[in-house]
Amino acid sequence: MQVSSRPGIDFAVPTLKPGDSWSEVSPRQQRKRPGRSLGGLAEVKLPNRVTRREARAAQRELMSGCSLTPEENHRLAMILVAHFQQRQAASRWFDRVLFGFVGVSCALILGLGAAALPPAIGAAAGQGVRGVFVPQYFTYGARGGGWWTGTFTSDSGQVEANVTYMDQLPPAAHAGSSVPALYQDRQAYALHGSTTWLQLIIFMILAAIGLVASIWCGPVRALKSRRNLEQNGTGQPA
Repeated sequence: MQVSSRPGIDFAVPTLKPGDSWSEVSPRQQRKRPGRSLGGLAEVKLPNRVTRREARAAQRELMSGCSLTPEENHRLAMILVAHFQQRQAASRWFDRVLFGFVGVSCALILGLGAAALPPAIGAAAGQGVRGVFVPQYFTYGARGGGWWTGTFTSDSGQVEANVTYMDQLPPAAHAGSSVPALYQDRQAYALHGSTTWLQLIIFMILAAIGLVASIWCGPVRALKSRRNLEQNGTGQPA
């Protein structure tokens, strides 16, 4: 049971489905008020769909101070209840899409980070093929930054094309410069002091936090709300 309070309006919002009547889904409320009967109000059904204009019109009519019959007052309240539940359903749908997108994105980042972390750690430890990286062009990222792509020539003379340099180039380096580097899995790293592994770990930690948050705020919260609904008829804890 959720309570909606507006200027001049204060009514309870039970969990109803289109076609249900107030009395059919709220026998507990009727038991709490012995001696009071809804009479003909039980025949007023929850509308299947209510537009924003209809909800505003119903709200203005309830707030106008005009003398309304119990049946008309109940009908207007049911319109507001239906509109409120429609907005709740739309919000839940948006939340599911948003948390699903965040969860999938974070899981993808975790997977890519896990694949790139071992060679990055190896390069930081000095493991890999020694040689020279020659940057050729710079690719800009979607939110600033980017990476250099070029060729790597090992000390033995083997040349690898389209190699991505994972660290920051020295300040004086530019396209065509020769930069000492380590090569692993079609990626080049700084010969000394590579920090790519640290950046990957930070991104993976943030992605893990985002994944846990999306699962907790999405499926877990939905399951808890459904359980509370089954236990006490509301989406809130008892």
